[in-house]
Amino acid sequence: MSHDAAPSGEGRSSRAHHERRRMRSLSSMVDEARARQASKTKQPWFVLKMTVGIAAAIIAYSAYVYIGRLCIPMIKRERSSLGSRSMGIVFLVVFVLLGFMMVWAYIKVVFTPPGFAVDRTALRCPHVLDIFFCFTTC
Repeated sequence: MSHDAAPSGEGRSSRAHHERRRMRSLSSMVDEARARQASKTKQPWFVLKMTVGIAAAIIAYSAYVYIGRLCIPMIKRERSSLGSRSMGIVFLVVFVLLGFMMVWAYIKVVFTPPGFAVDRTALRCPHVLDIFFCFTTC
């Protein structure tokens, strides 16, 4: 037996001590993070809502560029257009449909509170073994 090998009981004790020390340090890190979060001052309302305004500006500008610079010249049959009138109408209809879905989804994301999954879903599969059947029948 080599000098580096520890007896089995001592190795387990050392491993358990290391796990306890790691768990203590993890809990102390969580406590420190909570204390830092509590000590932070709240940001002003304007700063919190500024990202919504920036996203709305980007959406509006992209709609202007796509519709005003690409689709409208095609529909008006201008010389500088990149396609025919029917192509411009198809591009416009597709863009409006996709844009409507994007704006609707963004509004839902912004105005829906996060909530908790437990509040929204019922436990449908109480047994782990039934998980396959739950995915196929639920």
